Amino acid sequence: MRLESWDELEEAKPSFCEVCGIPLNNPEERHERICFRCKKQQIQEKKDDSFICWICGKNLRDFNEIATGLCPTCRSSIIRKIK
Repeated sequence: MRLESWDELEEAKPSFCEVCGIPLNNPEERHERICFRCKKQQIQEKKDDSFICWICGKNLRDFNEIATGLCPTCRSSIIRKIK
């Protein structure tokens, strides 16, 4: 769900972060249902454990994925957009 204008944002029901429960003000936060602070914290925790995709944050499993820094889904999406 993407909001098309600021009017829709004002009319939309208030939503809250699924992790910490604070109100979400930014449309991107509302779309992902997590505040930037919690998202940054989750990414930092993942960085300590393994390699993650730089676009979506999913764990990378294969050496080819780690070398490119992209999961197969994001990589194919980029290739489709280029073509």
